[in-house]
Amino acid sequence: MLSEPLFRRLVGDRIVLGLLLVLALTAGFGAGALNLRVDFGIELLFPTSDPARIDYDRFKERFPLEDAHALVLFEAPDLYTPAGLKRLEALERDLATLRFGPTDPETQRPRGLVVSTQSLLSVEDVSDEDDELTVAPLLASSDPDPAELERARTKATQDPLFAWRISPPDGRSTTMRVTLDAASARDEVLRTAFLAAIRETLAKHEALAKAAGVEQSIVASGLPVIRAAGIELVNRDMATLMPIAYGLIALLLLVAFAHFGEMLATMLTVGAAVGWTYGVIGWCGIPLQTLTSTTPLVVMIISVSDTAHIVTHYREGVLAGLKRRDAIARATAEAAVPCLLTELVIAG
Repeated sequence: MLSEPLFRRLVGDRIVLGLLLVLALTAGFGAGALNLRVDFGIELLFPTSDPARIDYDRFKERFPLEDAHALVLFEAPDLYTPAGLKRLEALERDLATLRFGPTDPETQRPRGLVVSTQSLLSVEDVSDEDDELTVAPLLASSDPDPAELERARTKATQDPLFAWRISPPDGRSTTMRVTLDAASARDEVLRTAFLAAIRETLAKHEALAKAAGVEQSIVASGLPVIRAAGIELVNRDMATLMPIAYGLIALLLLVAFAHFGEMLATMLTVGAAVGWTYGVIGWCGIPLQTLTSTTPLVVMIISVSDTAHIVTHYREGVLAGLKRRDAIARATAEAAVPCLLTELVIAG
């Protein structure tokens, strides 16, 4: 058992100082929690010295845009008509000039940008004419003559170079590739901003098509979109499940202790423990990722268990005739070392 007089001073003469210290630490860790970022990138699953991680880092260095390609599926019954191609052209123009993310203080422009797009209207075709290879756009414009349009449709839907890449055989849809710059592709904040920006752009063009009486569907996919959407789902689940977990814990503690004050004290301790954990992770610059996402839940479980032990010892002291502050001091002193050893074992 640790020194009981030490804890008696903390809950007695120096209780105000102790509360101020706890509040100061909570504020400091709260500021760190604001810096917490979520990143479920596959590269974080490997130890930094693992051969697979080294190979992966080398691959990323040589092919920095490999995971920077977003895909946009454009589906409309009048795709291979001047009207459909003009809507596709307008969509590609908006996506090519897309800017997103926080503003760069030097350039005063959003940090995220699209470096290139490639669609039915911008992809290049390689052909052999008179034993000479030529490279030219598959479609020269969004308003081609009927012969050129039919030629482009046949190529896009039947030529092995394009079929199922640019367009399926039925010709009702086409795929557009949107390539982000390398910085945007590997930054979770910028990927999230890109997801919001591309959703807004696609919704705008779907609304324009609907106003024109056209049944048109546009869907975004690809690694940048999937990764950002995955983080969005995790954050949504945490925002939903964490309050439910707190509510259930509070209800169980109220039933177990049959005392609102003791339940509230336990919940404040649990909240502080989880908040401090988030703060430490945030200040250390460690992202919340697949291997660390359960840490707050583990901290919550340990905190409930340890606090329940302290409250139980406190109640025994009160029943034995001790004053409340003396009972708190004794309970804390008795439980400090066992709780600490338990947490060190679990951490190990």
